Amino acid sequence: MEPGSTTLLGWVGDSHAYGWDGTVLHRRTDPHTMGAYLRQGGHFDEVIVEYDSWVRVSLSTATVTTVALSEVPPGELVLLVSDGLDGVPVEDLEALVREHQGEPQVLADAVVSAAREDNDGYRDDATAIVLMPEARRPPTLSETRTGRDWCPDCKVEVGTDRYTPAVPEVDLCGNCGGPLVPI
Repeated sequence: MEPGSTTLLGWVGDSHAYGWDGTVLHRRTDPHTMGAYLRQGGHFDEVIVEYDSWVRVSLSTATVTTVALSEVPPGELVLLVSDGLDGVPVEDLEALVREHQGEPQVLADAVVSAAREDNDGYRDDATAIVLMPEARRPPTLSETRTGRDWCPDCKVEVGTDRYTPAVPEVDLCGNCGGPLVPI
């Protein structure tokens, strides 16, 4: 995942990947189960649910040609979840992402905590991984200003060509290293 680039996904099995665009949670992968395969073929009866746990491709059987590929557009948060979260409705996942989108570890913990037991009381293992898009920082003075600034430490006017932005959030004087003030 390169900052500012599309996130490329390759997967096998019955895990899921989602992308959060700040408004909607988009499922970016489809599980490699017989149930999903039958749905892709246009079958939608209640019997298909019985085939959702029949994994057609897994890590132990995958080949280059059976690894599926997908993409998440630049700037989207990526949520990767294991099949232990299949019982959590997408609306619940979306609410968790909306609430915790700025805190990746808190979001991952909240998603894992949302895993539910099935009708037989069994709770599958649940894993969640959150990939955050690159944070956008405001530009520094040296990136935006073309005028002159004042160094209160040196008590001199300094041109933008004298900046040494050693700290990205603060523009520093090239003479003394003190913070500059726009004039």
